[in-house]
Amino acid sequence: MSTRTTENPDYAAFLRRAIAAHGRRVADGDIDALPELEALARSVSAALDEAVAGLRAEPNAYSWQQLADVLGVSRQAVMKRWPAAAGARRPGGQPHHLR
Repeated sequence: MSTRTTENPDYAAFLRRAIAAHGRRVADGDIDALPELEALARSVSAALDEAVAGLRAEPNAYSWQQLADVLGVSRQAVMKRWPAAAGARRPGGQPHHLR
C-alpha cells in the first residue's frame, strides 16, 4: 500500500456523514433535491472508476487480487465491476511497490 496520504479516514467519514445527511433531507420530503442526490451518486461512482483505473495503471499497477483484498470482495467481483480497467496494467516487470 502507498504511504502517501491525500485524504485521510476522517475526511472520508465526514463525506459519508454529509451524503447521509443529504439523503435524510431528501427523505424528509425535499423532492427537489433528489436529482442532486442522484448526481452525487454518479460522481462517487465516477471517482471509484478513476481510482481503480489509476491503481491498475503504471506506476501503481496493483493486481485485481490486491484491489479485491482491500475492498473485501472477490477478484472476480472487482473485475466485473471495473472491466474498463482490465487493460490498465502493463504486462512485464514488477510494479514499483513490489520492487
